[in-house]
Amino acid sequence: MNGKLKDYLANISYVEKDAYNELSQIIDDKIKTRMMTNTERKRFFYELDVIKETGAAGIFLFALNALNGFSDGEYCLLSKENNCYINYFLGLTSVNPVKYGLPFELFFNSERNYCTKFCFYVKRGTRERLLSNVCNCYNVTRLIKGNDNGCRYFIDFTDKANIKHKKDDCDPASYTEVTAEISAEELAMHGLFEFDVLEYESNEIVAKDFSAGEIYDEAIRTVAYKPAIISMKPFEKIDDIKGILSSTGGKLIFQEQVVAILNRVCGFDAVTADGARKAICTKKQDFNDKVAEILHDKYGKDGDEFFKYLFKYGLYTVSEGYVIARMKNNIKLEKE
Repeated sequence: MNGKLKDYLANISYVEKDAYNELSQIIDDKIKTRMMTNTERKRFFYELDVIKETGAAGIFLFALNALNGFSDGEYCLLSKENNCYINYFLGLTSVNPVKYGLPFELFFNSERNYCTKFCFYVKRGTRERLLSNVCNCYNVTRLIKGNDNGCRYFIDFTDKANIKHKKDDCDPASYTEVTAEISAEELAMHGLFEFDVLEYESNEIVAKDFSAGEIYDEAIRTVAYKPAIISMKPFEKIDDIKGILSSTGGKLIFQEQVVAILNRVCGFDAVTADGARKAICTKKQDFNDKVAEILHDKYGKDGDEFFKYLFKYGLYTVSEGYVIARMKNNIKLEKE
C-alpha cells in the first residue's frame, strides 16, 4: 500500500474517523437496490477493504457532497480514477471498470503523494452551485486557483499554506474565489486538496457501451501525436501475451495491458505490477533486470524480444479507463 498517500490522507481535516462509517451507510442504502454480478461484487468488497485500510473514504464523501442537490441531467462526473468500481457504484463515473476489464490501481502508485482527484463536469450555469456546496459543507471561505488554470480549484483546509494571492472578480456571497500568484502545479506541491470543475453543453452518450474495436479506434485518435503507436508492428510470438493484446490487434496500446502482462505473465502482485508499469512507462530502470530475467527464463529469445518491445513502446501507452471515459462523456467544453 502507498504509505505516502496514507500519511497524507491522515492529515487532511475532512478525512474524519467516522468517514468510513458514513460512506458505509450510503453504500448499504444503495446496495439494497443494486444488482451486481459475482465478479462485480468480489471487486466491490475488495476495493472497500482498500478504502478502509487507507482511510480514504472522505475522498468519495467529498464528491458526493459537492453534487448534493444536483439532478442526473445537471452533472456528468468524470472521475480521474475510472478504474475504481466504487466510483461507478456511487455514480461518480459512468465507466464500469469491471465490464471493460480495467484493473483496480487506486492508492497503489508508490510515487503518488497527493490525494486522488475528481473532475466535475456540470451543466452550464451550475458551476457556482457546486462550488458553494463544497464551501458550505466543509466550512471553506476561499477557493484558490493557479494562475495558469481556470478550472482547477484548491482548498487549504489547514489554512497554513501562506500562499500569496490576488482577489478574483468572482466573489459569491458564500465564498471568496482567489487566484494564486503561482501555477496550479506549484499549488499542488503544497499538499492542498485539488479538484476540477468544467461546464458542458451536451451529454448525449453517457449510457452507451462500446466495442473493443471502437475503444481501440478512439485510443489511436487519443495517441495520434505519438507516431510509434501508429507504426508499431503487432507482437504475436507468445500466446500468453498475444491474448492480453488481442483487443488491440497485438499492439501494446493500453497501460492496463502493461499491468496485465506484469501481473499474469511475470507474476507480480497488483501493487508491484502497477509500480513496475509506472517505471516502464517513464523509462526508469527500477524493474528492468527483474522483468528481463523472468521473460527470458519463461520464453527464451522470444522473451528477450518482447522485453525490448515492452520498453520501446511502454512509454507511449495510454490509460484505457481514460479513453473509455472520453467516449462515455462526449462533452463539448465551454471555452475559457
